[in-house]
Amino acid sequence: MALPNIFTAGVADLIIDRINNLKPSSHANWGKMKVSQMLAHCNVTYEMTFENIHP
Repeated sequence: MALPNIFTAGVADLIIDRINNLKPSSHANWGKMKVSQMLAHCNVTYEMTFENIHP
């Protein structure tokens, strides 16, 4: 199964819409993280790439 290309406008818009629809009360579809934990977890990748926070 090929993963969608997040650098295309349509896929990026879908991801942005999903993020914008998150609320603190949103329940996980899988896993155990709360919304705030999931967003922090996903942000680490960008921090590792663009900043020297997690050497």
